[in-house]
Amino acid sequence: MGHKKKLHIDVSLNITTTKRTSLWKLLLHEFNISNNTNQRSNDSINNDNNIQLLFNYVKLPIHLEKFMIFGLIYTLVVFLKLLVIIPFRWIIHTLILIISTFTNKSKRIKLPKFNSISYKNDSIAVSNIIITLLLLKNIDTSRIYHNIRSGTAIKLYFMTQVLEIADRLLSASGIDILKSLFRINIRKRKINFIFIYGLSIIYLYIHSYVLVYQVMALNVAINSYSNALLTLILSNQFSELKSAVFKRTEREGLFQISSSDLNERFLLLIMLIIISSRNLLQILINTSSINDFFNNIKPNSWLTNITPWIMVDNWLGLLIGPSILVIGSELLVDWIKHSYIIRFNRIKPSIYDKYTKILSNDFINGLNGSSNQINDYPSLLTKRTGFPITTLLIVFCKLSVFPYIKHFTTNLLNNYSTIISSILILLLIIVLITLLIFIRLLLSTILLNWSKEILSKPILKNDYTLGEPNVNTSNISDVRKSLYNSEIETIPPTVEEKRLKKLSDRKVDADDSLSNVVRFEMADKRIW
Repeated sequence: MGHKKKLHIDVSLNITTTKRTSLWKLLLHEFNISNNTNQRSNDSINNDNNIQLLFNYVKLPIHLEKFMIFGLIYTLVVFLKLLVIIPFRWIIHTLILIISTFTNKSKRIKLPKFNSISYKNDSIAVSNIIITLLLLKNIDTSRIYHNIRSGTAIKLYFMTQVLEIADRLLSASGIDILKSLFRINIRKRKINFIFIYGLSIIYLYIHSYVLVYQVMALNVAINSYSNALLTLILSNQFSELKSAVFKRTEREGLFQISSSDLNERFLLLIMLIIISSRNLLQILINTSSINDFFNNIKPNSWLTNITPWIMVDNWLGLLIGPSILVIGSELLVDWIKHSYIIRFNRIKPSIYDKYTKILSNDFINGLNGSSNQINDYPSLLTKRTGFPITTLLIVFCKLSVFPYIKHFTTNLLNNYSTIISSILILLLIIVLITLLIFIRLLLSTILLNWSKEILSKPILKNDYTLGEPNVNTSNISDVRKSLYNSEIETIPPTVEEKRLKKLSDRKVDADDSLSNVVRFEMADKRIW
């Protein structure tokens, strides 16, 4: 004989197991004539929750863009440090080391001291960059450009997908390789150091090659007279919606998604700078006058009639047109994606303020920490977001910096003597380095003051709205939860109960667990 199941309570109808329901009660219920205040209170709670979800759509872009702007400035500061500060610092320390070696100790010349660990890490970083650039010296970017341009749509779509996956896999591997390289003890483990150093060179070469192909693909898309490739690249951005939106995502997973989007935005900005600089240089080489330069500064695919001025029109066609299309689509996709992620998972937009606070804390710790923390490789930002700063710097120097150096050096040598040309080149390099150092210090000052302001503000501890899934008590009663299970079954814990138990088992605060999240470690069901 089967076990008889009791009729469960339905709060809205006020039906019990001991009394039969009359037609009169059903009629009153159909006309919404009831004295049940519980139902009204539940309806008001649900309505408030739905209104809160709608307001989250409006608040999301503000909170998300604050995080993105702070992250972009932070990434630019780290990028400029590796571009200017570390090589310049390595040269100064090397000169001090040479002078101290060949100077007679009896003269007692006082030289500034420097950290040996910092000098070792700087030497490894600079040598890695130089050797990888030498290996990439013979790479033919024009052949890559024409190979991409001559491909079919299916081939191009497959290529962009493979490049994106390869970039993420190599970024994850690169963090492990460089972390091991900079932390190994050279004196005790020379053989291991040589092996890891060679492995780091191979990694940087392969990853740089992948990024070169990505830059060339975007270059073809922008300069092509057909919008086929650009459509494929933009479609890849919208394909992120399918892979990210319709999945349960925790706060930790959302942090990884935000870090991935931050890296993608900075990478796109650097790519657009590289492409624009290469276009300007190419037209500068092929023109003999300023008028020809401005008349031929853009491809015909970006002609615009919004202004009669040739100069402004050409600059709009070259920079603003493709940049708005690429960056604008990236912004739109990010807003849509994050809007539905926080909607389906009932996460408040204020969670991005916590992410910004974590980055602020990393920046402050990098400045106020010990010398070992300051000169740690990779930087705290690279560990947190998984961004391949070294690889991007190599590609930037290869595709943008060196072509300009070669062009101006050739022109100066053709017009002036060798001595005068060398002096002019040296002065130009000094001016550029000074300007970049000033920009980096200015951005660091802005970021430092901004970080102090962020850390001084209190942030709400409640990251979820009421309802499943959250970490707060939801408005779903035990009676209603029992409707989904039979009497002999044990009611399984809800998502919120699992989250609370997970935090209690760890014996840590929720914000502390969030601050331990890094990009390429399994913090949720998936690594983004």
